[in-house]
Amino acid sequence: MGKRTGYDWLIGGPLPELGAHSAAKHDVYDQYLGAYIETLTRNYIKRELNLTIVDGFCGGGRYRRGSNEVDGSPLRMLAAIERAQSQLDAARSRGLRSKLTLFS
Repeated sequence: MGKRTGYDWLIGGPLPELGAHSAAKHDVYDQYLGAYIETLTRNYIKRELNLTIVDGFCGGGRYRRGSNEVDGSPLRMLAAIERAQSQLDAARSRGLRSKLTLFS
């Protein structure tokens, strides 16, 4: 049986408190993913990006951090992908077709 993490999501129940280690993981994902997509799309000749991301340790998607609700890694990664796509759309007059798949 797996070790309990303290992150239990119950429908209608309170959100679990986000631990410092998980907050750090979310920040790393957020920063790394944008930089990674930028690196993969640096070549302007490339017209398409195919990327699959697997978050094997994600939780329920929302947490409490003090008195605030914050996004978990799946939602943070989606936001990072959307920011990267917006930056690519603005920087490339011919566009870049992206096929991004996120498993969480």
